[in-house]
Amino acid sequence: MLSCKSTKQEKIIEPVKTENPQNRFCFIHDIKEENQKATLIFDLIEQNNDTSNSQSKIIELPNGFYFSNNEKKFEAIEIDSFSVIVLQTFSFNEDGNFKFNEKVKLTDFMNVFTDSTNSRFKMIPFRIVSTGTKIDSLFEIYIP
Repeated sequence: MLSCKSTKQEKIIEPVKTENPQNRFCFIHDIKEENQKATLIFDLIEQNNDTSNSQSKIIELPNGFYFSNNEKKFEAIEIDSFSVIVLQTFSFNEDGNFKFNEKVKLTDFMNVFTDSTNSRFKMIPFRIVSTGTKIDSLFEIYIP
């Protein structure tokens, strides 16, 4: 028959499209684990490049942008166990430079963040992407 083929047809699975993903910037205050679920406790910050408002700058970036925080208010949201965590200063390569854009497992990030010798992570801004009630991805913002 002309219409039959002996080749296998692959099933194409389309990614689930989420509505209105939220991109927000924050400082991470803590990560709590309870009942095998991780919860991120964070304080939202704003990214801006308005030169007229220099009073609320917390961190200035070389590209003219800065982060500000007008109100310290902690929020909590669950981290999806399959979330993507990308860090800039997590580890070093053979030359002693940071491994930029390094994907890290949630358990590894939690271990490093909760270690008292790594308190520097509390002063690094992160970008959170969430689509609903869980964090889908977490990105460290590199400050040179």
